[in-house]
Amino acid sequence: MIIAATIATIFAPEDGAANPPQWYTFTIIAMGITMLLWHLLEIVTMLFSAKNRAFHDFIAGTVVVRIQH
Repeated sequence: MIIAATIATIFAPEDGAANPPQWYTFTIIAMGITMLLWHLLEIVTMLFSAKNRAFHDFIAGTVVVRIQH
C-alpha cells in the first residue's frame, strides 16, 4: 500500500488538475485492483488451508507455528 501511494505521488500531475491524464487514472485503478486481489487471495488461502497458511507462506515455504504459553 505504501509503495502504491509513493508511486502515485511521484507521478501525480503537478498542476493538480481536476482531470488527471488517462494513463494515471488507469495506473491507479490497476494498482488498487491488484492490491485488492492480493489481499483477498491471502485471506482465502489462510482460511481454507489446513495449517492456516496464507498465500505468501506457500510462496516462501513457511508454516505457521503456534506456541502454548
